[in-house]
Amino acid sequence: MTITVYGDIAITNPTPYEGVYTAVTALGTGAVVTDTNGTNDTYVDGNLSFHPNNGNIDITAGGSANDTISYSFNINVSAGTTSSFLDWSHPQLTLTDSDASDGTLGGTSQANPNAWLSQYAAWIASLGTGYTLDNTVLDVLASQSAKKGTIITDVKLTGLTATTGGATTVTSNDAGSHDTVLSFAIGSDHINLGSNVTESVFDSYFVISPTTHADDHGNPINDSTISLMGGSWSVDLYGVNAQTLAGLAGTDVHTYVWNNILLHV
Repeated sequence: MTITVYGDIAITNPTPYEGVYTAVTALGTGAVVTDTNGTNDTYVDGNLSFHPNNGNIDITAGGSANDTISYSFNINVSAGTTSSFLDWSHPQLTLTDSDASDGTLGGTSQANPNAWLSQYAAWIASLGTGYTLDNTVLDVLASQSAKKGTIITDVKLTGLTATTGGATTVTSNDAGSHDTVLSFAIGSDHINLGSNVTESVFDSYFVISPTTHADDHGNPINDSTISLMGGSWSVDLYGVNAQTLAGLAGTDVHTYVWNNILLHV
């Protein structure tokens, strides 16, 4: 296993890798490198022997692949929000606490029971999507007052709240980095996104885009770039067209990349 850092160099051969690259690191057989420096790096996997022109010196580097480039990501979940029916309901629908000993709020009101039910339905409708009702119970009972013969509305409330989960964001420990990998060999080389990136997180928060650029001879190179949604991090697998490979395998591109390019930890 060898890892050689060259810096900014011009690769003079082989085709189609000629060109000027930034922060070049050559990986030998079975090399594992962890990238958290936040800069744009170029990795040359060990299955490629190349000749860079570093000043006036030609250098040959190579190996037999089985290289892994490792990154790491953080999963962040913000606090959810809570809505309370009692805080939201119409001020005319007032209660007095008469039965708190059993863990519920029991009270009496002269309001029509239908007004409570109407307000309850309106509160539910106002929540929108993403809210979960917390054991919500609303019982409106009409009972006869023995003393005055009037109808008293007895409203019993239990857990009249609803909550929504917080937003999930994924951030990179190599944020701002847009790397390039030359001579990535599917089946032996791997990209490791770290233990926090499950297949579900990968499907939801990472984008696999087809990219095309020209080599030094003007020939188009079709490949794929794996990016964190929002564009704060990416790695371009030079010459690896994941979209075409996924089509040949009869699967979608996320599944193909997960199964064939990413290292699962």
